[in-house]
Amino acid sequence: MNRIEIPESVEVINDHAFSKCAALSNVIIHEGVETIGSYAFSECNSLKDITIPKTVETINDHAFFKCAALNRVVIPEGVKTIGSYAFSECNSLKDITIPQTVETINDHAFSNCTSLMVPLSLKGKLEANIPENCTKIYHNDSEYIYENNDSSITLNRKGNRYIIKRVTKVPSSGILKLPNKIAGKPVTDIGDGAFVGLETLKEITIPNSIIQIGNNAFHSCTSLEKNQHS
Repeated sequence: MNRIEIPESVEVINDHAFSKCAALSNVIIHEGVETIGSYAFSECNSLKDITIPKTVETINDHAFFKCAALNRVVIPEGVKTIGSYAFSECNSLKDITIPQTVETINDHAFSNCTSLMVPLSLKGKLEANIPENCTKIYHNDSEYIYENNDSSITLNRKGNRYIIKRVTKVPSSGILKLPNKIAGKPVTDIGDGAFVGLETLKEITIPNSIIQIGNNAFHSCTSLEKNQHS
């Protein structure tokens, strides 16, 4: 079985309904389905494409867990809850659309989606204290990269805190304000050599959450004139 079409008469796709259907590559769910159960399509390793109708309100825990080939998901208006680990370890997932109707994204919903560029529609749902002009966020369980047209910051997670690992670009003005939190966890360290050789950096605001600045953190930042705390 490589294709399944679920008719409008179905309201609930129950737990484990299609779990480990290794050959299943395409799923069409017609309007009428309201709930996608836990592990409903987990470990469907050939699944590349799925159409989720606007009648669905809940995508339960692990619903698409370890769907290794899944590369794009459009979640329509109407979905309110995305469960824990719902899309976890979908390593090919690069693009996801999440509507404003989503009220809850539970723990690790997208953990270890190593190819995923998280869209700005997740702001305030999945992330916290991301700069207003941020346009892309990449993340997995241990690393965050967020960027806009002018700047790019990589952070590593260490327990319940984040360390600034590397800053590769700053705004054209040369002025950079570092975040004090990522996903609700404090940014506490500036790592060794984090800004090394960043000659365009002129002014930086370091948040009060920072407790340690590493060796050679600002080495060869030849234009740096001002450092302030917030």
